[in-house]
Amino acid sequence: MEVLFDAAGWMISLGMIAVGLAIAVGNARLMLPLPGPLARWRTSGSPVPLFGGALGCIACLLAPNGFLVSFAWLPLLLDPGCLMLAVLLWRQRR
Repeated sequence: MEVLFDAAGWMISLGMIAVGLAIAVGNARLMLPLPGPLARWRTSGSPVPLFGGALGCIACLLAPNGFLVSFAWLPLLLDPGCLMLAVLLWRQRR
């Protein structure tokens, strides 16, 4: 029975990581310049700050492996939307 709970935990965690990664890639695609032939893939839109990083963070905390819990902060750091929001909030305080 424990194996079933571990499998369900991994499925939920990996699904949340996949969605968070897709949002983070979308944020990066909107904010970073794309080189050469990839520039035609640049679309208009607005980044979703904090959502991709938060999903990745929660997914790491819910993963059955305790090793991932120590890296739960990493998705927040790697999501460009989170970094953009942090810079904007820091500039507003100054």
